[in-house]
Amino acid sequence: MAVWEPGSGAIPRLMEVLEEMTSQRWSQAIVAFFFATTGPLVILLQAGHLGHQPTAVVDSWIFSGYAIGGLLTWLMTLYYRQPIGIAWTIPGGVLAGAALTHLPLDQVVGAYLVTGLFILVLGLTGWIRTIMALLPLPIIMGMVAGVFLPFGLNIITAFQGAPLISAVTFVVFLGMTRMPQVARRIPPILGAIIAGFATAAASGHLNWGHVAWQVVTPRLFAPRFSLSAILELVLPLTVTVIGIQNAQGIAVLRQAGFRPPVNAMTIVCGVGSLVMGGLGWVSACVTGPVNAILCDDDEPQGRYVGALIWGALLVLFGLLAPVVSGLWSAIPAIFVGMLAGLAMMHVLAGSFQGAFSGPLRLGALFAFLITVSNLSIFRIGAPFWGLLGGTLISLVLERKEFLALVRPAGAVEERAAAQAAR
Repeated sequence: MAVWEPGSGAIPRLMEVLEEMTSQRWSQAIVAFFFATTGPLVILLQAGHLGHQPTAVVDSWIFSGYAIGGLLTWLMTLYYRQPIGIAWTIPGGVLAGAALTHLPLDQVVGAYLVTGLFILVLGLTGWIRTIMALLPLPIIMGMVAGVFLPFGLNIITAFQGAPLISAVTFVVFLGMTRMPQVARRIPPILGAIIAGFATAAASGHLNWGHVAWQVVTPRLFAPRFSLSAILELVLPLTVTVIGIQNAQGIAVLRQAGFRPPVNAMTIVCGVGSLVMGGLGWVSACVTGPVNAILCDDDEPQGRYVGALIWGALLVLFGLLAPVVSGLWSAIPAIFVGMLAGLAMMHVLAGSFQGAFSGPLRLGALFAFLITVSNLSIFRIGAPFWGLLGGTLISLVLERKEFLALVRPAGAVEERAAAQAAR
């Protein structure tokens, strides 16, 4: 297999794109945009809150995660004529928030850059499938569940700090989730955000003085390479990009009848991760849910146009980062924490299912427990020790099942397809 898969031929002309720009594709792109800029944005803002980062830093993160993702989407979509949506890894954002509670930002940025370089090497060498197949999914998901658990707990604790806003937000989220036809077009988390903002405004809890009506000024961050930060973040971040996010995006494209360029995706995500990391935010990845929305079309030939619209909207959103972050800083921080929990609710449930519904339950359990414990040894955080400890437990107590799961190339996509089917 070539390191960089060939494209579809000539880049589409402007008139070709305009002819395929139907109202359905505009609708799909806007829905995908809301999915990308509601729940995920709350995760980003929560990471900034946990790490006590100033507004200018968070603005740079928003520009990095969205504007750079939109540009990469254009690059891949135009070259391959496939709806290849690229943004930032949501589980990676959760990892970042946890890491910033005890690591300085410059060390975390150093780990981001090492991650980007590692992903790039995996793409250039073609080793990606073999390496990712060696990481048992239940243990990975046990670690992920441990990282996500505090976000789920925020749903409960928010009722104590802001009972009225939390109650209205929660009820609206549940009500919209119970209506699949509505939820398919309007994300329940978007309805929850609107309801929460409206309640906060009516009860006098909004402070519009924080809103800065201006375009972002991106910042470059000088990295500091720390062994503890690298060991804590590089492997889990790589897993979230290649083993979770990209694998789902690849599976969605294959189910839609495309031949996704796996190596090229990995290379672009590696380069994108280096750029995003330099701007202070987590790694780039292919977006499975967004690709699924953009592929929901009876005419596959022009599906790439929806991705182009989506990418343009992301660039605009990233450029207006000061406006976005200002609107969010106008509301109580505990409300942001609750929204982050609601945004992660299905992902958290899926993490528990992936960890404990199959083999290696003991290894997954120890990966989960170690991660939840916030264990730190040699200043290396719990996610690394969760992966290591869970793997060792499975090798000792579940050796037969462990060896059966360590399979050669192709396993990652099979796992993602099976997970998406569930």
